[in-house]
Amino acid sequence: MPRASWDFIGSLAIGFPKIETQAIIADYLDRETARIDGLIAEKERMLALLEEKRAALISRVVTRGLDPKAPLKPTGQEWLGEIPAHWPTTKFSWDVFISEGQVDPEDDRFLEMILVAPNHIESRTGEVTHTETSADQGAMSGKYLCKQGDVLYSKIRPALRKVVLAEDDCLCSADMYALRPSERLMPEYLQYFLLSEDFSAWAELESARVAMPKINRETLSAIRIPVPPLEEQERIVFEIRDGAKRIDLQRKAVRGSVELLKERRAALITAAVTDQIPLEEMTG
Repeated sequence: MPRASWDFIGSLAIGFPKIETQAIIADYLDRETARIDGLIAEKERMLALLEEKRAALISRVVTRGLDPKAPLKPTGQEWLGEIPAHWPTTKFSWDVFISEGQVDPEDDRFLEMILVAPNHIESRTGEVTHTETSADQGAMSGKYLCKQGDVLYSKIRPALRKVVLAEDDCLCSADMYALRPSERLMPEYLQYFLLSEDFSAWAELESARVAMPKINRETLSAIRIPVPPLEEQERIVFEIRDGAKRIDLQRKAVRGSVELLKERRAALITAAVTDQIPLEEMTG
């Protein structure tokens, strides 16, 4: 654990300006950092609104379709509500296979395979933040073997909404379910459905019944989910991707602004306490 010893810190020479000067610097930094903090808070509220907008886009089209005038029918499941009348529903286990049986990640066949765990997935977006192999992580306990196109869903702490599509064959943590949809379900549609507000609300409620928030395999297998016609699934996936891409570009720009403001804040403090800003400028 990298750390500086007390002997090193204690022996550092630190210059102290007069107490009156210290008060001027402190007052100046209070004002300026408060202004910057206010701008950061505004940007973070904007990020939250963009995240809500993205989630609303997904939820609306995966459960209601693209035609706002389409007649609806009840699903018989309170958490799902109504869906387009021409959409059938299916029991989850009838059209989604939940992988069983684990492999040894220390086996030579799996050491260099990408190992996906919940901490590699961005919450609510279905994006991978970084990748590591089984060897990189020093994995020892059993993992699930996943095929390209499987949907990897974090069964722990479902409120975080960590769902990703496997772009290649890989391993996934035992904290996740590797879901393989039938030919009636596009993997991308299933991924977006698992990210939707309706499903996530159900998952959070179910997981709250146990001490460690977690979705039980049998409970997940028993729910019913909508199965739009494949052509409609394709249009839904395109609509979400297109809309999410525009929103993500906005999010990236706002995040960049936040990072610049944080850098500005740190630089301002450093300049003020190291005599790089004239006192008259601080009092002006």
